[in-house]
Amino acid sequence: MKESIAIVGFNFNSTRIIYDSLLFLGHSLGKEYDFFIFDNGSKDVPSENDFNDIKINLISKPVNEGYSKGMEYLFDYFIENNRYKAVFVFTASVRFLLDVNYKNELQLINQELYKSTNAPGYVSSSMMGLHALNSKNRQSYSSDSKIKSVWNNQALATVFDLNFIRHCKDLHLAYYNQGLSYGWGVELDLYFLAKSHGYIHGYFTSMPVYWIRNFTSVRDGSQSTYHKNAGIEVLRYLSSSSVRRRFFLRYSRFIPQFILKQ
Repeated sequence: MKESIAIVGFNFNSTRIIYDSLLFLGHSLGKEYDFFIFDNGSKDVPSENDFNDIKINLISKPVNEGYSKGMEYLFDYFIENNRYKAVFVFTASVRFLLDVNYKNELQLINQELYKSTNAPGYVSSSMMGLHALNSKNRQSYSSDSKIKSVWNNQALATVFDLNFIRHCKDLHLAYYNQGLSYGWGVELDLYFLAKSHGYIHGYFTSMPVYWIRNFTSVRDGSQSTYHKNAGIEVLRYLSSSSVRRRFFLRYSRFIPQFILKQ
């Protein structure tokens, strides 16, 4: 029986990395899952004939308009497809670890998301590696297999419930917020919607990935330019709505200082 969570590698000029990750997950998860590569307008667009070792379905967006627009396109595909209740999306910014049983962890996440009376939202992986330490990321690994909420959730390897994404679309939030093009602001919007409406959200302590760096959205320019522009966008986001401003001052009062330190 097929699982109702689709596994998706988000690709932009990183086909080999994404393919290797899907090969690893294919061996770990088995045939119960469907695997996809979403190509966000890469220079050399892959084809399904390039993948011989595992059945991979290819979704292609012809033109790259950045990470957020790519995710919007990807989610619309799965909403219209209507075959899955959730999607697990990962980017080339992470690597999967040999000693982690991802099949078991995804099953545990599935149980935690859908056993509660609260509506399921999104659950990201925990983070390991020097980049996670240097950025003071709060998604720290623990073996207790719990969902913990953090306001600056890195959604680089995340299970999204598609009803939650439909709510994002209806309210023009997160990936559907036309005022946001960088992941930082999108992740704040995800947190804002989930916290405000009581969705289950956060990261799963016992499912770690190794965080390399954020480069999925960097089309032109340096990483420092990306961070600067993303920080400016977040500050504009925080000042654009009195409701959001009060919300984040209540739950996340250190966001402006965090952004300014980037």
